[in-house]
Amino acid sequence: MLASLLESLQDHVSNTGLVGVTEAVLGVLGFAGLASSLFGEPAIKAGAIVATMIAILGLIAVLTTSRSQLQSRNRNLEGLIQHYCAALEQRYHHAWRTKSWYQLISIDQQGNTTEMISCTIAADSEFVDYFSIWCGTGWAWPSHLRRRVKYRLTTAKKGSEGGVRPTVTDSWFDRDRLSIIAHLREPLPRGSEATFDLTLYWPLKCLPLAKQGEPEEFARTFPWPLDSLHYAVELPRGYQARFDTIGLKNGTIKYKTKPSATKDGGTRITLTAEGIPAGRRVGMRIDPT
Repeated sequence: MLASLLESLQDHVSNTGLVGVTEAVLGVLGFAGLASSLFGEPAIKAGAIVATMIAILGLIAVLTTSRSQLQSRNRNLEGLIQHYCAALEQRYHHAWRTKSWYQLISIDQQGNTTEMISCTIAADSEFVDYFSIWCGTGWAWPSHLRRRVKYRLTTAKKGSEGGVRPTVTDSWFDRDRLSIIAHLREPLPRGSEATFDLTLYWPLKCLPLAKQGEPEEFARTFPWPLDSLHYAVELPRGYQARFDTIGLKNGTIKYKTKPSATKDGGTRITLTAEGIPAGRRVGMRIDPT
């Protein structure tokens, strides 16, 4: 048992370096101080308690430093991934386009959102090894909530196949823009298509609409022509709303809108459109009443 403990300690130290050594020493000191404070003489107990507190504070400081270093390293790696992905797209014409986009945004009474996105992409370059999905808010969303944003990206289910998670990385831009990059297990050859499903939880994303009654825009811009768009927003129970479309009133795009009731008594506003030109920002502006 002692040999196993020593082997585990050795592995930990070899993996974490000086920080691991410091953690081990402070941990031993803290344990020794705790034992002395429980079973030693009164004077020894007092000194042991002080030593234990110092050891714990030291351990907290070391862990905080280690965490900051890891966060800095992760930010650098995320930046490099974004840089090289952009280089592939610009220099070597690594390109894909979204053919269809389905998105349902469900808002609760606190302004938290649960989103379901299904998109079909087509490879325009010889091979496509990755693609990205951008998400964001339209207001000064508190960036300290980033850790609470959760998502799950999978291949689309088709019978018994699909529903499998590819390797994903993500990066934050500005304070409220999230880029999710899916790295495909097998490259997608030119002309072929693939469909992916994304479930996204975003805390307080629609806080101004849900709690303050402010109008909010739900719109996206696609850098390529989009064959079909299905965009729906569900408001919480008891909420009613008026809406206007965005980018669709010039008469060149076929679209339909449909307000309806949800099962729990809320309101759903659905927009469907076809033949959306590249670079056109389309969606809805919703005003709760």
